[in-house]
Amino acid sequence: MAELEQKIEEAKVALDAHVAEIVKWHFSPETGCPFWLDWAKDAGWDPATEVKSLEDLLAKFPNFEDEWLRDKQPEVWVPAKFKGKPFNIFETGGTTGMPKQRIGWEDYKIDYSEFSDTLDDAAFPRDHYCGFFTSKFWANSSLSAASNSEESWPMPCFSKYARDILPNSNFSLLVSD
Repeated sequence: MAELEQKIEEAKVALDAHVAEIVKWHFSPETGCPFWLDWAKDAGWDPATEVKSLEDLLAKFPNFEDEWLRDKQPEVWVPAKFKGKPFNIFETGGTTGMPKQRIGWEDYKIDYSEFSDTLDDAAFPRDHYCGFFTSKFWANSSLSAASNSEESWPMPCFSKYARDILPNSNFSLLVSD
């Protein structure tokens, strides 16, 4: 039993170090994004120096607000280290409420290819997606429900974007097939 307790303690130490490193990166002016840097100023404390463990993180931060990912312009989430590098936006399907967006650089390529390889083409046709392109980013929302809709494709997809995404977006160009 002592060996198991030692492994648990070692894992906790490693996790706490990883959490502290991540928080320090996100709250450093050299690497962090405008949202978290502004959040720290408004909060009145310095997460980069005060968060040293998972326990600190859970105790000191409020729950993440979904509206932040819905209503904020994507640029507030770009870390200083990636400033000026074009990014893409991934929109969730909205299964737990209004869709939310997250930004990324190359991860969507891995996410989609690895996930798609696990799905049967008959159940998840690869050609049913709604893609929007701008001069800055690409957004893709897979809407399997649209393929079952009586409306002709891609109207259910476009209607969803027009209602939920466009009011909070700063598009310079919008293209749909």
